[in-house]
Amino acid sequence: MGVGTEAVVEATVDFYSNRGDYQLVIADHWPLGTSDRQAQREQLATTLAVERLWLFNANCEQSVPPFPTRVGVITLSAGSAVEEFCVTVTGRSPQTTVSLHPESVQGEGVVSAVVTSVHALDADPTIEMIVINRGGSTA
Repeated sequence: MGVGTEAVVEATVDFYSNRGDYQLVIADHWPLGTSDRQAQREQLATTLAVERLWLFNANCEQSVPPFPTRVGVITLSAGSAVEEFCVTVTGRSPQTTVSLHPESVQGEGVVSAVVTSVHALDADPTIEMIVINRGGSTA
């Protein structure tokens, strides 16, 4: 960032009562209008592109629908991942239907299996969003 750039900072304030001084200790910063999450996403995209693990094309990116009515989920058909996902979706968005596409999401052959599942869900015009869910919580 250059001089005069407006920024958002994550900081703590130290106050020295005996002197009446204070100090701003900045832990992180980013340009105003850019979120921390966006910066992390851009860094991850750059890393994955360099490692040729992800080919991102901003021209093909679609926005996330605010209130999807049908979500396709790629995950194991049994276990905490699918259960927690469905409970969360039902609780937060009762109008949303989850369409499960059971698939192993780790181990050998996972990439081609998940890509096949993504293509299958993408071919369904009623699916508004696709989620690849690897696991539930550890709690």
